Amino acid sequence: MWDFSQKLLFAIIIVLCVAVYGYAGGFSGVNTNPNPEYHVSDSTFKVGSSWWTFVNSSSTNDSVKFTNYYSVDWGVPYEITLLLTQYTDASKFESKYQNSSSSSDNYDVKTENKSIARIQVRFINITNTRSNDTFQDYFFQKNGKYYSIHLELNDYEKFYETAIEFTVKSIISTIN
Repeated sequence: MWDFSQKLLFAIIIVLCVAVYGYAGGFSGVNTNPNPEYHVSDSTFKVGSSWWTFVNSSSTNDSVKFTNYYSVDWGVPYEITLLLTQYTDASKFESKYQNSSSSSDNYDVKTENKSIARIQVRFINITNTRSNDTFQDYFFQKNGKYYSIHLELNDYEKFYETAIEFTVKSIISTIN
C-alpha cells in the first residue's frame, strides 16, 4: 500500500503534468495547426505560416481579413493587415484594379507585372507621400476566378518583406 508521502508525490506529479499541458495550450481550444486552410467565397487557400491572425470573413464571404502586430526595438506595436478578396466577375475585378492603380497628389503609385508561383500578377505599390504608410495590391486570375490581395503596411519595415512575400506566394500557390 502507498503511504502518505507517496500519495502526496503522486498528486504533485499529476498536478504538474496538468499544469504543463494547460500551459502548452492543451486546454485552450485554439487551432494549433501551423498552416490551416481558409475559405473565401468558393475557394480554399493557406497563408503558409502561423504569423497571421485570422480576423473575419465579410458578410458576403467574398473577403477574408488577417492581421499581424509587430514592434520595432520593443516600441509601439504596428499593424499589418491582409485582405484577400474573390471577385464574382472580371468587370468588378478590372474596376477594382483601375481604381487601385490611379495616382493622386498624396500617393505615389507604382505598377508592375510579376510572376508569382507561375501565375501572372499585376502588382501595385502605393506609398502615402505624407507618411510612411504603404499599401500593396496583388491582382491575379487562377482557375477562371479573380482575386486580389490587399496589404496595409503601417510604418512599414523592410525587415518583414520576406515574410510578406512568403505569405503572398503561399496564398497564390494554394488558392483554388
